[in-house]
Parts: sequence; structure tokens; C-alpha cells
Amino acid sequence: MKGFNWNDDYFRTLERNPHIYLGAGTVVNLSEHFKLKPSFLWKDDFKGPSNVDLSCFLMIHELVWLGGSYRTGIRIWDASGKNMDLTNRDAASAMVEFMAAKWLRIGYAYDFTTSGLRNYQSGSHEISISLFMPRRGVREVSPRYF
Repeated sequence: MKGFNWNDDYFRTLERNPHIYLGAGTVVNLSEHFKLKPSFLWKDDFKGPSNVDLSCFLMIHELVWLGGSYRTGIRIWDASGKNMDLTNRDAASAMVEFMAAKWLRIGYAYDFTTSGLRNYQSGSHEISISLFMPRRGVREVSPRYF
């Protein structure tokens, strides 16, 4: 860590480090009114266990999305000398999203910790708002779920 002095106080700063994010998913038609949307997101900062989020939504009439997600740590790289004592268990989430309009999606998620941090915090709440703003004169060929 680097630092600097200001008004007789010393402040430590974080160094910039490379990160990688890779995600993929698909939508599976279960019936005329139900779709399944599984996906994953791999996140890595090359300093400890990689994080992998596994998520799945059930889409009902393309108006309501109910889902869950599980975040875990996995060892992909040889990180000798790095702090690998971090837990492989991290968090799980329950989520719901509503298509309030064709251009507006509103969501709520509750994230609860499954690692040792659960002794210090009881979870977190998240509200999300997604806006779809198409360009004029461009028609939508297929719906976007990601």
C-alpha cells in the first residue's frame, strides 16, 4: 500500500490491480409463460480465491422474475504466498424483479452471508432499477434479458 501525508495525518491508499470478469447465461423456454434464466459470473483479482456467482431466475409471463444466487470462492490460479485462508463459502441471495413497463425493470434482493462474517452482519438489502432506452427508429429484434 502506498500512502500520503495531509494536515499531519497519514492516509494509506490502495494500489490499482488488474481484475477480470467473465459472465454467461441463457434463457430456456419451459412453456409459453415460463422461462428459466441460468447464468454465472466469474470475478477475479488474482490475489486470492476467485469468486463465482451462480444465479437462476424463473421468468413468469416476462413480467415477474423470481430467483436466487449463490456466491462461492474457488481456487483457479496458483497463488503461492497469497492469503488463501479466505473461505470458499460467501453469500446467497433471494431476488425478485418486476417489469413495471417495457422500458423499466424494478428489483429487490436480500443477500445473506454464509461465511464467518454472518456473526457480524445479518445481510443486506438491494433495490435495483434497470432502464432500457432504445434509439429512435431501431426496432427490437429479440428481447434482452442480460
